[in-house]
Amino acid sequence: MSDIRLSRAWTAEIGADTLHVAPNLEWVSDGPLADNRNQVCTPGYALIEITGGARVAEGVDAFVDVRNIAGKKAIGDISAAIAVMPASAIYYPVERRAISAGLRARF
Repeated sequence: MSDIRLSRAWTAEIGADTLHVAPNLEWVSDGPLADNRNQVCTPGYALIEITGGARVAEGVDAFVDVRNIAGKKAIGDISAAIAVMPASAIYYPVERRAISAGLRARF
């Protein structure tokens, strides 16, 4: 078990105000320790996401957001526990694959 835990998110903005695409990589090398005894560590994960948008009128933007493109199943959060057993209900999953789209208006 490593003593170093890294969590990073990289985003690259490509384009201008009228049209843009932004890929995102969220990487967690090792998850958090799951118990107060520091004996159980959750596995790390990497999620790929992308968002894009375009200006459709002055003050109105259309957007599309795709999260967890690969449909990766991973432990995203935990509840505190003194001791962890295989059947412990302390793990919360990362967001599943999701696609959203919409319009944003600025006044």
